[in-house]
Amino acid sequence: LQQWLQNKYICPQPELITNRSFAATVNYFYPEDEAEAKKIARVTEERIGLPVKVTALKMKAPKKQLELWIGKYQPKSKEQIFEKYDIKSKY
Repeated sequence: LQQWLQNKYICPQPELITNRSFAATVNYFYPEDEAEAKKIARVTEERIGLPVKVTALKMKAPKKQLELWIGKYQPKSKEQIFEKYDIKSKY
């Protein structure tokens, strides 16, 4: 996917994030970049076989900058949440 995208976009080296799960998403920061974000989401969906959300964020970023997050959201179990916050379950 990165090799294909590099034909048209400047792509920094991917980052591997292992401490959380998230859904596949394309983030954009300006309304005029929405169409391009949707295009990237569509191509990414075709390549990875998972749905890709398109999200507008209100943050400072250069115009025409997009973020592609590829992940598969996995909700935490009740036990994992209790463990994270050191809660003793009575259930």
